[in-house]
Amino acid sequence: MNMSYLEDAFITVLNMSITASYVAIVVIFARLLLKKAPKVFSYALWSIVLFRLVCPFSFSSGLSLLGLMQSSQNGNFSTRYIEDNMELMPSLAVDTGMDNVNTAVKALLPVVASFDPMQILITIGTLIWLTGAAVLLIYALVSYLRLKRRISMATLVSDNIYETDLIRSPFVCGFIRPKIYLPLNLTGSEREYILCHEKIHIKRRDYLIKLIAFLALVLHWFNPLMWLCFSLMTKDMEMSCDERVIKSLGMEGGAGYSMSLLALAMNRKMPSMSPLAFGEGNVKARVKNSLNYKMP
Repeated sequence: MNMSYLEDAFITVLNMSITASYVAIVVIFARLLLKKAPKVFSYALWSIVLFRLVCPFSFSSGLSLLGLMQSSQNGNFSTRYIEDNMELMPSLAVDTGMDNVNTAVKALLPVVASFDPMQILITIGTLIWLTGAAVLLIYALVSYLRLKRRISMATLVSDNIYETDLIRSPFVCGFIRPKIYLPLNLTGSEREYILCHEKIHIKRRDYLIKLIAFLALVLHWFNPLMWLCFSLMTKDMEMSCDERVIKSLGMEGGAGYSMSLLALAMNRKMPSMSPLAFGEGNVKARVKNSLNYKMP
C-alpha cells in the first residue's frame, strides 16, 4: 500500500481522536452527574464517544458543543485540526546573477526541499501508530485463541451453556454464536443469578459492542483518554447488566445476587482473559451499585 495513503489515514485518525477527546471529557463529566441514576444512561452515553472515534465526518449545528469549540472562517464547522497538505518549508528561489550557478543550484533544490521536517514527523508517527495497532491486535488474537483452547474441553449442559473445572468465574465468549462458560462449583440460586446476567449480555449484543469498542481503541491506542473511556464503558456495561438482573428478579433478589458476586470474587482465579471476553471484574463497585440500586 502506498505510504501516502497510510499517512492520510493516520492524520484522519488523529483528527477524530482530538474531537473524540472533547466529547469524552463531556461524557465523563455527565457520568459523574448521573452517579446515582441507573447505569444504563451512563452506558448509553459512551455511544456518542464511539461514534466520534469511528466516523470521520461531522454533523453539527450552531447550537452544538463542538460547533462552539471550533468554527472555520466561513462559519461552517470543521473537525480538522491537522491538515493533510501541511507544508513547513516555503518554496525556494535562487538568483545569483550567474546563469550557470543558478542552473546547478536549481537542480539541487528538489533534493533539499524533499527533507521536510513535518513530513518526516508524520511518516514516523504513522509507522509508530501502525506498529502499536498491530501489537494490540496480535495480543488480543493470541489471548483469545489461548482462552478458546483452554475451554475447548468444556461440557455442554444445555443450549449455549458450558461447564468446565478449568475456570473459577463465569464469562461469555464468542461473537457469531456466543457461549456461556460456568465453573463447576456454581449451584442453586447462585447459578441462576449468574446465568441471568450472562444471558442479558447476549440479549443486548454486548459482545459485539465490546468488539467494536476494542477495535476503536486499537485505532486510537495512542490517546490515553480512550483507554480510560474503554475501562469506564466496560464498568458501566457490567453494572447496567447487574441492574437488569435485579429488575427481573425484584428487589428481594438483589441481596442474593450481590452475595453471589461476592462469592465469585473470593474464589476468583481466571485464566488469562482476552480483552474481548466478559469476565466478572470490578466486583466491589458492582456489589455496592447492586445494593444501592433503586427501581427507576
